[in-house]
Amino acid sequence: MRNMDVNEAIKNLQFSQREDTVSKVKEAIQYIRDFEGENARLTANKILKNCDVSRAVLYKRHILELWNPRLWYHRYGRKQGGVDPYYDKELKKLQAEKEQIYQKFKVSEGRNQQLTEQLQKQKQISQGYLARNKELDEENSVLLGKLSQYQTMMHSRGIQF
Repeated sequence: MRNMDVNEAIKNLQFSQREDTVSKVKEAIQYIRDFEGENARLTANKILKNCDVSRAVLYKRHILELWNPRLWYHRYGRKQGGVDPYYDKELKKLQAEKEQIYQKFKVSEGRNQQLTEQLQKQKQISQGYLARNKELDEENSVLLGKLSQYQTMMHSRGIQF
């Protein structure tokens, strides 16, 4: 029982020291960025000058990821299937662009569907008009024939119009 308490106490101590180290390195990084600008190049020497950790600590996995993500990727990220931070920004930008293009495609696809439906309706309407026009042509032909008959009858009876 006592052994478990000691192990737990050691774990808690290690965790708090780890968090303390992470916060010291983050503060040093922020100080460098405040002093030299947001895009300042972070090096081990600059960080060592601004915080009291050893060089070996800077290259531990959880600390290295904070100040040198490219080196972290080359050491650990490839093993986990991660993305190189150098290309990560470009990848995110391309993914956002892909999403925008996909959204435009969906809008265009919807508009295309609407236009196709309108075209089908217009085709049906025009087919109706063509059928009606054909009926009217036939009726007109019948009426012209009757008119011709009546004119012939009127002419034979000597009626002038």
